[in-house]
Amino acid sequence: MWFFLSMYIFSILGFLVHYYSLPSYQRTRFRLIELLLLYQMVFSLGSTSFLSFFGLTLMDVYIANYLNWPASPFEQELGNVNLAFGVLGVMAIWYRREFWLAIPHPLSSITTFMVSFKSAVLTLRRGL
Repeated sequence: MWFFLSMYIFSILGFLVHYYSLPSYQRTRFRLIELLLLYQMVFSLGSTSFLSFFGLTLMDVYIANYLNWPASPFEQELGNVNLAFGVLGVMAIWYRREFWLAIPHPLSSITTFMVSFKSAVLTLRRGL
């Protein structure tokens, strides 16, 4: 948990340093939004997704035991999804504009799936 929070804080700090180091004529509202989104995609999406990929792929038994789940191929599948989002987050440094529009769509789908999956698991554990 602390790692994910620290990545968010680092992204905000990096954004602030980058934005205020620009000359004053380049500090536009568009540049502010662009840099904020860039740092969020690289740090909050890219680095945390790579960490999740590492945990789900290379430490699958430990993660399964930590979650009280049996080890299954589903962890490898989630690890691959996290690897894809990690690559998207890093690629956001070089590819901008239209490429950034492609990132939120699958992310929102995956997030919706994971929230509904987690609620189903909690419902089954409670026996409702």
